[in-house]
Amino acid sequence: MGVSNSMAEGSEAKDRGPSRLAEMGQRVRDGFNSLKFAAMMLDLNRRRVDQKSIVRVASLITIGGLALSLATPLDRFGNRSAASLAFEAANFPPAASAQADQDEITGLTSFAQALQEAGRVTSGEQEVVPAVEEPQIVEAPPEVPIPIASEVVGEEDAMRQEQFRMREELREKLEEETRRAVREKVAEEEAFMKASQEAAKRPIKKPAIIREVLPTASFKVEVGAEQVVFSSQEQRFDPEEVPDVAPRAFIDADGLVHLFSGNFEKNFPFVGPTLENLIHVNQQTHHDPEGGRTGNHDWLAATYTEDGQTVFAIGHREFHAWEVGQSAAPPNPEYTNGWYNTLELYRSDDGGRTFKHIGRIASIDKSYSPENKAGPLGVFQPSNIIKREDGKFCFLASTRWPGFGGRVLICTPNLADPSAYQVVTTQGEESSLGMKASIESAITSNARPDCVVWNEYLGNYISIYAYADGRITYSLSPDLIHWGPVGLLADYRGKWAGGTLYAALLRPDPTLNDRNFEETGQKAWLYFMARPVHGDEYNRYLIRVPITFLK
Repeated sequence: MGVSNSMAEGSEAKDRGPSRLAEMGQRVRDGFNSLKFAAMMLDLNRRRVDQKSIVRVASLITIGGLALSLATPLDRFGNRSAASLAFEAANFPPAASAQADQDEITGLTSFAQALQEAGRVTSGEQEVVPAVEEPQIVEAPPEVPIPIASEVVGEEDAMRQEQFRMREELREKLEEETRRAVREKVAEEEAFMKASQEAAKRPIKKPAIIREVLPTASFKVEVGAEQVVFSSQEQRFDPEEVPDVAPRAFIDADGLVHLFSGNFEKNFPFVGPTLENLIHVNQQTHHDPEGGRTGNHDWLAATYTEDGQTVFAIGHREFHAWEVGQSAAPPNPEYTNGWYNTLELYRSDDGGRTFKHIGRIASIDKSYSPENKAGPLGVFQPSNIIKREDGKFCFLASTRWPGFGGRVLICTPNLADPSAYQVVTTQGEESSLGMKASIESAITSNARPDCVVWNEYLGNYISIYAYADGRITYSLSPDLIHWGPVGLLADYRGKWAGGTLYAALLRPDPTLNDRNFEETGQKAWLYFMARPVHGDEYNRYLIRVPITFLK
């Protein structure tokens, strides 16, 4: 039964041979068309085809080629057709080991490259150019290029160049700002020097002759808010450092403002470019190592300089007899009987940083007498120094002696010579009667002077004094000799429990033509010492307020 069936099948296969061969040939040609397209796609999309796809395409190429060469023999022997074998092999590739796959990939890749170079498929001796149907190609997403070493180096160079450019721009900008600041500073200084030169050409109307007509108080004063310049509780360098004289100021050779308001040898200055920018300096300006043994204590009460380098100062000297056992000592209320006062001359050759004692300027008697029972006595508390039009340097001082006392004017043509200081009489002449007799005959007013300045706005000298009860008074004079009535400049009664003392008027914007703050205008700073607690002598403030004169 099996043999007859086999023979029947062989006869049937032989009858179908030609038609099946033609059919197989067409399938093989179709297969080659597909193979060529696959090869083309493999070339176009080489980067996106994985190893498994390459194996499948290469297998298809190999089996197709074998089918083309063995189609007729296989069919004649009645075995399965080559087309069937090619289809099965393409869709069901045999399993292979990893090494076999790699060897096959290597060989088939070379075959695919040869196929790409040939560009056509041959069958026997006749060239067959299969018709390739135009495929619908889907565009792949754009590839991200992988930077190579040269590109990375190029980017780093570009970054360095950009950083260099930014640094150069910043440097040029800073240089331009610096040049602009320098130009502005130079222009400022030129304007300042021009204004100073013009001011120097304009004479200051501070008369040296006597004027009989006394000024009248025909003005008002606006007083601003208080400002604390110094607090002894918070800023002192020494336990005894307190504001204890009327503030004095001058401009040194470097253009810096020096402000003094210290307590005898505990005198630490304030230094800065303007009155608004002062620094408290821990530098004692003078010290007398013999003071404790001799009973003498000096306060720098007035300063004057013409060049900013050599500075002269008038010292308020108190001799305390109780310190050397010549009188009763505190708290005995009679201790003041042992208080004798003189005026001394000091000099600085380093711009006011240190001062040395030169000699005595003024005294009523030669020395203290234990017989004195009316102290304190002597010449006290000089005002600031004013240079008159006649070139003489003058200041006001208070005097007190049994039988007389009051304000006197003392002048000198030479600040450096202690013996050249003379009392000026009410007739404007220097007295030749000796200091005691001259002072007694030269009293011009009972008003006590803390400060005297020429006021351009008022057209007169103005003298001010701070009383312990909080009143700050003023008086006007055309010539420093004849003084008008006393008026109230500011009233702080009830404001400060311990009262006020030591007042001064300072110009807000002095120039080199006014190194010593000798002048004021419509606006000025009013400085004074204030005590917040009654009886606490070491708790003091240096206060200032802006004031405006109004006619």
